[in-house]
Amino acid sequence: MEQLINFIIRPPRAEYNPKNDLLDQEFMLKSRWYQRKDLE
Repeated sequence: MEQLINFIIRPPRAEYNPKNDLLDQEFMLKSRWYQRKDLE
């Protein structure tokens, strides 16, 4: 039962590739330019 509760409260993190799954490093949102800086 505790595993079920932990799965709901704290689900496993999704894996993603920033180069494929996020916007470009520079992008426009609501007529303003933004630059994304990734941290490791």
